[in-house]
Amino acid sequence: MSARAQVRIAILVTAVAAAWIGSALGCGGTVESVPAPIDGQKDASPDTHVSQGGSGGHGGTGAGGSAGKAGAGGAGGQAGSGGAPIRTVTVRDLWDKYDAPDNLALDGGFELSGALSSIWGSTGYGSLQFGNGAVCRTGLRCAVLGQGEGLYGFYVSPKTGSVTVTLHTSPANGACDTIAAYVLDAYAPNDYPTPVAIQSAELGTDGWCEIRGDAPSMQLKVPVLYIEAGQHSVTLDDVVVQAPGKYPPSPKPMSLSPALLARTRHAATTAMEEFQRSRKPRARPSAPWTARKAPWMK
Repeated sequence: MSARAQVRIAILVTAVAAAWIGSALGCGGTVESVPAPIDGQKDASPDTHVSQGGSGGHGGTGAGGSAGKAGAGGAGGQAGSGGAPIRTVTVRDLWDKYDAPDNLALDGGFELSGALSSIWGSTGYGSLQFGNGAVCRTGLRCAVLGQGEGLYGFYVSPKTGSVTVTLHTSPANGACDTIAAYVLDAYAPNDYPTPVAIQSAELGTDGWCEIRGDAPSMQLKVPVLYIEAGQHSVTLDDVVVQAPGKYPPSPKPMSLSPALLARTRHAATTAMEEFQRSRKPRARPSAPWTARKAPWMK
């Protein structure tokens, strides 16, 4: 090999070595490896390490503050409250045991009364108003009295002693003194009514007032219980009459207002008319039973 060829080979080897060393040293600077940017994360500066942060509950992935350290993840979210209730479902029974089994009042829970057929009657010009469902204390139906309105119902009286009358009311004003009760004789509407002597009136946690009082027995009479609302409307439910009464009979008052006497006498007269209609005898058919049989029964 000639001297000229050897010189060319030496120059070529020197150039290749210099290029390799220059690329490795980066022209004399210090080189740090920079990993590829993470998906969804902005690229960092060339002289800063970037590492993936820890995963937090619904917080996403965070970037570390210092080189080589993982960023802290976001805090997890709180459980939802579920929102406000849309509806309330209650279970009601027509035969709720709301009172003692020895209740002497007929249909004290108003469950067997209605607009067209009612054991209870109204003293007003219109028909008796009823509430339904959650408006009532128990069962499915209750009576609603407007301001100054009254109703009457029948009950069974013992021969002697007294009876205890219990009323459950839900007054519009929240007071337990907005109702009065009297016992009448449907056979003698002009007789003086006897008020039920109130012994206690307490407001329960359910928003219903329990009113207890006593009244004398009504032997050989048609006893009627008359209940009247005062200056506020009231919802009435669970009327109970029990005997013997826990208290002695209350004396008759010396005087009642003429307007109240007129209302109680109207209630007794209306109750007597209803009582007579229910006991009216029906005419017996003249045709014998065999002649009245349907063809398909013969």
